[in-house]
Amino acid sequence: MALQAYDHGIGLTDGAELPFDWELPTFSKLQHLQVYATGAIAELASAAYDAAWQWGHNAAHGIDDHDFYERQAQYDQAQEELLAAIRHALSIPDA
Repeated sequence: MALQAYDHGIGLTDGAELPFDWELPTFSKLQHLQVYATGAIAELASAAYDAAWQWGHNAAHGIDDHDFYERQAQYDQAQEELLAAIRHALSIPDA
């Protein structure tokens, strides 16, 4: 989703809008994660999904303005929090 949102805002995609179902593959993975993950990780994954959705949904084709990069930063933060929680749950030491 993040790559699609980025490519769309930068203008690398075909068409003026993202495909109608652009988020479905990630949503499907989120549903599986919500079954197998801890509650905290499922919540963080949902927040990362929401941030990516907001980024792509609000991106205008080829317009990488301040709002575009602000939404990217929100997604990046949500993704970092999710990955840190997953690493912690798996007892993977910080790099």
